Amino acid sequence: MPLVVWELPREKERWKVARAVQMRVDGKSDDALTLLDEVVEDDPQNVAALLLRAEWLLQESQADRALADLDRAVEISPDDRDLLRIRATVLLTVGRYDDAIRDTDTALASVATEDHIRRSMYLNLSAYYRAIANQELTRAKEDIDEALKLVQDEDSRMALLDTRGFVLYRMERYDEALADLNAAIPVADKELEQWDQMKATISRRGHDIEAMAKKVYRNVAVIYYHRGLIYEALGQKEQAEADFAKVRGWGLEPGEDLF
Repeated sequence: MPLVVWELPREKERWKVARAVQMRVDGKSDDALTLLDEVVEDDPQNVAALLLRAEWLLQESQADRALADLDRAVEISPDDRDLLRIRATVLLTVGRYDDAIRDTDTALASVATEDHIRRSMYLNLSAYYRAIANQELTRAKEDIDEALKLVQDEDSRMALLDTRGFVLYRMERYDEALADLNAAIPVADKELEQWDQMKATISRRGHDIEAMAKKVYRNVAVIYYHRGLIYEALGQKEQAEADFAKVRGWGLEPGEDLF
């Protein structure tokens, strides 16, 4: 079969995906999802389409359907550690902590000899997911300490310091936890300022500004939520409530589901 003929169906599906993305940017979320459903139906092995649909379903609070798409994607590409990472996050949202940690450990084992940036990312996830599950905290502390040794850039260390602070909070080492969160928050505030300066330009380029904004604010809100928990544990209720109020100001509710 000539290559050009074999490529035509794939090009058609790519065009449909691009059209669906634009429809979602234009606020036609239901129509966009319907079109993406067509893509997956026509090409069940299309991992990119499955991944995109899972992301949209998550945004619509349909975690179970998103997880089904991610399960299919992992079946198609079982060695793709980024798929494992994404599925682990969804598994956390539905309370399947052991499965989430198992996916993360599998991904971490696959980057044992790779560059320090990628390895630090998976070490961070290993530690953070264990802290969320409140299990194997010694292992979590070891992993996040190793990640911090690998990364020196201040901006990149922000998420790692947040994770270590949360692990230390779980270990009831509150003063150490607070020191890490106090180091992470100024960097988070700086990133938020940069986002506020950039979002108008990003919007003009046709990106889904609303979805991007939710991710930015959620990332910062998580750090404030963690510090609020530590203040609360230390009996500093006024400071804790101030941090929780910031979280609510970004349209989120401080609680166990915020991670």
